[in-house]
Order: sequence, then C-alpha cells, then structure tokens
Amino acid sequence: MSAYKRRNMGVISLPTDIEYRNWSKDLTKWKIENDSQLAQYLVYDLGEAAAWDNLVALKNEAKKLSQLEQVILFEHLLEKKTITQLVEECGVPRITLKRLKKQLLQKLRNVMEK
Repeated sequence: MSAYKRRNMGVISLPTDIEYRNWSKDLTKWKIENDSQLAQYLVYDLGEAAAWDNLVALKNEAKKLSQLEQVILFEHLLEKKTITQLVEECGVPRITLKRLKKQLLQKLRNVMEK
C-alpha cells in the first residue's frame, strides 16, 4: 500500500462542487435536511445525543409511532442493530426501512426542538 493511501485511509471526500464551498448555519441545516447528495455522509447517533429532558418528550412521542418506527427507534438507533438485521427480522425491504428511519429522525428532531 502506498504512503498516500495509508495517510488518507478513512478520509471522506465531501462533494467539491462550487455550491458546497461556502456554508452558513442556515444553509447547513437546509442542506442536511434536503440535499440527497449529502445523505451518504450523515450519521445520526441518537443514543448518545439524547438528554434526559429530550427522553421525556421522546417517551410520549414513542407511543404515537407505528410498529415499524418503534422497531427502528429501539432496535436500530438505541440498540445498534443494523438495518440488514432488521430487514431479516421484520421482512421489510431495506429501502422502506431507510425511508422510515429518515422520516423518524425528522419527527424526533422536531419534537426535541419544541
């Protein structure tokens, strides 16, 4: 392996288009929510980020979630099961689980912002 490859292992190359060069807080928030090109670089770790105050709000919200959303919240986000494991357990297509996860994270963000 070359020295260049060893030095750059694990380095993620974000998009280099001109529209991705200047960022503000509002632009960053908008792009994270709406830009599908950035979705591959985003990692959500709700397990560590949730504070106790937010957990109370999430507890009330969890009762309103569908069964699949509850599986994603508890099994995937909090217990760290992979989407592949959930596909096998639930018998639901991977793309459906990913779509539901994205919608669920948006719901939970909205609840925590209130």
